[in-house]
Amino acid sequence: MISYAQLCQEKTKTSTNHQEIKSFQKASFDWYKKAAAQQHPTALRELGRLYGAGIGTEKNDLLSAEYLKMAGDKQDPLATLLLGGYYENGRGGLPKDIHLALNCYLKAIQLGQPTALFAAAEAYEKLGQYDKSYEYYNRVVNDTRISKQFKTYRTACLRRSLYSLNYDPTTLFHQPMASTLKSSHSLDKYSNLSITEAFQTIFSLATRDQFKEAYVWLAECYQDGNGTVKDMSQSIQWRTKAALEANDLYSMRKLACMYEQGIEVERDVTLAQKFYQMAADHRHS
Repeated sequence: MISYAQLCQEKTKTSTNHQEIKSFQKASFDWYKKAAAQQHPTALRELGRLYGAGIGTEKNDLLSAEYLKMAGDKQDPLATLLLGGYYENGRGGLPKDIHLALNCYLKAIQLGQPTALFAAAEAYEKLGQYDKSYEYYNRVVNDTRISKQFKTYRTACLRRSLYSLNYDPTTLFHQPMASTLKSSHSLDKYSNLSITEAFQTIFSLATRDQFKEAYVWLAECYQDGNGTVKDMSQSIQWRTKAALEANDLYSMRKLACMYEQGIEVERDVTLAQKFYQMAADHRHS
């Protein structure tokens, strides 16, 4: 039953016919449901995923959480990781609790789920436990099971470098008009990267890998002369790329303010209005 359900899932990836895809999705769900009746952990997990996404069945977060919990109780690593996400977001009728989420992530790591390392790093970061957060970002970077092409790998490289430069990634969301995103927590004390190495990592992520999340931080480095020579021309160039290509709200608002007031740029009310409008559209999209 499991193998046929998985075969149906694979066929959805190769088919281009919408009705055929829907048929395979329904068949996959039905076979997983039969296997789940026998308490097969893979089937329980996949039912949780399918209910959560509304694939092959009606979307039902309550049932999704229920099946993920059953699979997690049977030591399924991925189900345990996903269940942590439900706790973190208060989904599926579960309480929103970052501590319960972190417990799930740590258990998933013990069960062999490598991507749970990144989830744990972010959870520790949200809890302000920056020493543990850096430790787990470092583990992501050094874990050979995680491809260097994965977003989690590149984000971990970025976050690890930000700590070395004493930038707090969470300030992007809480201080949209701050003159600098430098942290008051002395994050650099947790890092074993030099500021030059950290800057070069961010520079490579932005230029070589075109990793859009790095654009705004490269702009900050050039603005503050952090790990490199201060260069406002480069800062504005990368901040503009962050706004236009990465849809970075912080960059949109900061550019609008800079052009409106003529800070480090020639005053341009038209450009200021353009970036203010972009920010407004982005918030309501």
